[in-house]
Formats: sequence, structure tokens, C-alpha cells
Amino acid sequence: RLDEIKQLGFGVLLGVSRKSMFADIAGNSFDLRDNATVVVSAYCALKNNCDILRVHNVPANVVAIKTISKLQLFYPNFVQKKGSNF
Repeated sequence: RLDEIKQLGFGVLLGVSRKSMFADIAGNSFDLRDNATVVVSAYCALKNNCDILRVHNVPANVVAIKTISKLQLFYPNFVQKKGSNF
């Protein structure tokens, strides 16, 4: 629903870094939760759903965003921006 907030003209700050919701997927370790954070950050950045990302591990998130952006250049349908079944 981030698109709906953006349509209202508000900027979106996404702060999902190391959240406990990732424990079911990655375990309780902050290091493992960083991996889940990186995936969500890159996905949301690619979909242009947020204006600011709040993360703990900046270098890992930068690399992930650059990587998925490069993939999108070579494979335009790698992740669909709208209506994705992610």
C-alpha cells in the first residue's frame, strides 16, 4: 500500500531493518535478519515504493540495490514494477 501513500504526495521512509518479522524467515540473529532486510530494501527500491530506506548495514544494502538495478537493465522483466507476484 506504499503506492497509495505516495499518490497522496507524501514521501515514504521504509524502516524494515532487522525487524522481528524476519525471524520466522531468517532466525533471531541480527546478521541473518540483515539478509532479509537487504532483499526487502532492494525490492522496494526497484519498485520505487520508497524515498528513504532506514537500514543498519548500509554497505550491504547499497550493493543489493546496485545489483538488482543492474539486473533490471539487462532483464527488464526481472521484477515487474506493478502487479508483481513477489
